[in-house]
Amino acid sequence: MGSAWTQSFREELSVGKVKFSLSQPELLLQPQWSISPLAWLLYRLFMLLYTFIWCLYSALLFSSPKWLLFLSHIVYCSMAMYYLLALCNLVWAAIQVRNFYRNAAANQNEGSRVRGGSVGPFPLPPLLSAALRLQWCLHNLVSSFSVTVTLLYWMLVYPIEKHPLSTFNINMHVGNSVQALLDLVLSSTPIHLAHYVHLFLAACLYILFLLLYWLSGGTSLSRKPYIYKVLDFGRWPLVAAFSVIGFICIGLPLGHFLLLVPLKV
Repeated sequence: MGSAWTQSFREELSVGKVKFSLSQPELLLQPQWSISPLAWLLYRLFMLLYTFIWCLYSALLFSSPKWLLFLSHIVYCSMAMYYLLALCNLVWAAIQVRNFYRNAAANQNEGSRVRGGSVGPFPLPPLLSAALRLQWCLHNLVSSFSVTVTLLYWMLVYPIEKHPLSTFNINMHVGNSVQALLDLVLSSTPIHLAHYVHLFLAACLYILFLLLYWLSGGTSLSRKPYIYKVLDFGRWPLVAAFSVIGFICIGLPLGHFLLLVPLKV
């Protein structure tokens, strides 16, 4: 057991795992359970509509572009983008596969070069291949960031800022992780430890944005010089620095690892 885990850990951290290699593109399109194609399509459609409606409600609720300063809102909007892309890719691939095999069957009937009733693997169009890689990237980012947002919000932000426990608040900071875990359980999309590299880069970009926003004199929705109290770079620079380090080196890796463990057990 120990040697198997060690070997698996080494494989997960290999350079090849960092890339979004489409050796098995069907994993990004199909569920990992015996779910009918129609049910899978309806699931993708429902999750897209559900998430989009909450994003629209969030935008109307705050009535300011500053609502996108919060990481939880950015992640949830990214989740809507993921569901939209996953649905489009699913429909696109289904149409491409049907047309491909229909044309192959017609060629067989006409005595073309296809022999023995086999048409070989479905040739993935370059644009669809790129869209699937983007879907995979969004899936990993959204899943890990959702769990991390939930953990950090209830451990650090909520005890300090005491936001009201509204339906909106619970959906953004609990429902986000439920949706991410549900998609992880139902879909066949692989997650690797090495994908933390992408999470690290995304986290650094967000922190850099917050820092530049603060330096330029930007304020929050309540006109305060910080987005989160723990990231008040002007008043508590050490607290902000340690919060950033904890977020990138502890919170985000923990959220990513919690997603990965059930897949490897």
